[in-house]
Amino acid sequence: MKIKRRLSLLLAGLVLMSSMTAFAETKTFSFIIYPNGYSNTSTNPAKKADSEQKAYITPTSISGSGRVWACIYGTDGNQKTVDIGFEPSEVNVKKTAGYYITGVAGNYYYLSIGDGEGEVTSSYLYIAGRYTP
Repeated sequence: MKIKRRLSLLLAGLVLMSSMTAFAETKTFSFIIYPNGYSNTSTNPAKKADSEQKAYITPTSISGSGRVWACIYGTDGNQKTVDIGFEPSEVNVKKTAGYYITGVAGNYYYLSIGDGEGEVTSSYLYIAGRYTP
């Protein structure tokens, strides 16, 4: 009888622990990008909570014209994800950037946005939103 009870408690504990979800840290950002310019990496680093090799970037406001490119950097200063583009018509469109260098749970990552392709066609482009590494 004691063995069944202990086994039941152990199984219940394992089920409870396996159903716990790690929540990724989401941070906000805002940048002003000038033609052929880059942002500094975000001053708002986010901690990666899982081993999923995707980052999510959602602009909530874009003003100006043209296109900017966003990616995730590690604290080592190296780019970790592919670049993804954003235009003013893509407000509230969540995009996914895949990691090409393994993103590690527990590490901090930064967002960087720029106009490396000369695609900002106004005097500047303002972009704000949120990202999850």
